[in-house]
Order: sequence, then C-alpha cells, then structure tokens
Amino acid sequence: MVRKDAGYTTKGDLYKRPGYGSRHVVKWDKIPATAEPIVNEFTYENRLQTQTHWGKVDEKTRIENDVFEYPSVPAGWRLTSILTNGPSFRKADKYLQYLNGHLNTTNGGYKKVRIWLLVYSGRMQESAELQRSYWKGGNKNEIIIMIGTDKEQNIAWTDIMTQADESDALMIQIRDTILLQMTKKGDTFSGKLTDDDLLKFVQWLGPSVKAGYTKPDFKQYAYIQVQPSLFAILISYAIILIVNIGTGIFVVKNPWHDAGRSISRRGGYRYR
Repeated sequence: MVRKDAGYTTKGDLYKRPGYGSRHVVKWDKIPATAEPIVNEFTYENRLQTQTHWGKVDEKTRIENDVFEYPSVPAGWRLTSILTNGPSFRKADKYLQYLNGHLNTTNGGYKKVRIWLLVYSGRMQESAELQRSYWKGGNKNEIIIMIGTDKEQNIAWTDIMTQADESDALMIQIRDTILLQMTKKGDTFSGKLTDDDLLKFVQWLGPSVKAGYTKPDFKQYAYIQVQPSLFAILISYAIILIVNIGTGIFVVKNPWHDAGRSISRRGGYRYR
C-alpha cells in the first residue's frame, strides 16, 4: 500500500518519488496468507481423453453423487483449489492456492503441476470413480486427491487421479499420509478432516511434490488415433455433398457462360 504522504505519484504501474525516479521495489513477507496467486487457461492435445472407456456420467448421476464440475477461471484470476460438498476449508484452500503458484516458479522447482483436493462428505468411493469418468482422468499436469468422509468428518477413503504413474513413490506417500496418519488422533492430526488438519497436510504436500513429481510426457501417446464421431462424419459428408451440388448448378446455369462471345456478321460466333 502506498500512502499519499509518502511522496508517491502513480500512473498505472509507474511510481515516482523524489530522488528515486520510477523505481519501485516490493518485498514480499513470504507469508502464504498475503500471496495473491493468479490462474490462466491453456489448451493442449490430450488423446487419452478421446478414449471410449471413460464412459458417460449423466447429469442426474452427477448431482446425486456430488461429482464436481471442472472449475473455470473467474474474473480476477483467482481459482479455488479445494472443492467440497460439505464444510469449507478456507485456510487449507488459501495455502493450496499459494502452493499451486509456488511450485510452478523457479524457487518451487518449476514442476508444472496443478493440485486439486476434492472432499466428499458422506459419500462412498463410487463418487471418486464417477469423478474419474467425468473428468476423463484429469489433465496431464494434475494431481487430484479425492478424500471421502462420514458425517462426523472421519476419513473413510482416499483416491488419486493423475496422469502420472499412480504407483510411484509420491502417490503412495500421499495415500499413506492420509490413511495411516491423518485418520489417527495424535500430536499432528486430530483424527478428523478439519481445516487445520487439511492445512497441515497441504503444508506437508508442498515439499513432497517438489521432490517427487515429474509431469508426464504426452508424446508417448502419439500413437493413439483420434477417430471422429459418427455425427462428425455425417456432417462432413453432408457439407461436401451440398458444396458439390451447388458448384454443379452454378457451372451449368450461371448467366455469364456466353459473355465472352458475340455474333459475327456472317452468322457465326467469334470471341472478343
């Protein structure tokens, strides 16, 4: 924040102070609560999501099982990182938003990763399977951690959705931390999924992802052929047929086909 009595004048992002020119230095206190993460959307080719084995989740099934919609980037560039159908986790979500930014900086290891936490209160593990089908395995740079609780917020199950190897050491560590540590009451965790417990888990998660995560290379899936749908094929044939018929009619009936000829005095035709 810049005070008016500090000698600053502002114009857009330009700061001027007597004796300092236009230089403006901001020092961050390195406290996640004061960080302001931003999010942007990018497109890429994901041939894995074209496969038919994902199946379809209709809207009624999605709603009945609390399957989450994929969030879109809102105005202001801030995007929640914890989706829940039950109690909110404000402190853990704030830290995870910061972590999703930090891990993609040079200091954070430039991991090119996006972490989601999905919490299903009072839902069976079937919700995780439906979520996997609905999101088609997730995007290539994501670690999607799904946690199910009972109505008393006791952890009942956990699952991970990622395009990275789900059997590697990092994914096993995540599962073990949730099921073997967070479910037990002790010095670190309360035994229930509270905001404080989830914050501690996210704080542990940061260094673990920095040390153990590698974004998968999708070049290995270049062999997958993307087949157009029957509807797309029929539309393509219809467009081609209409264009060909229209071109044929134009060639035969256009009023300009005799424009380059005129009748000669001898009754024949000559070209101009």
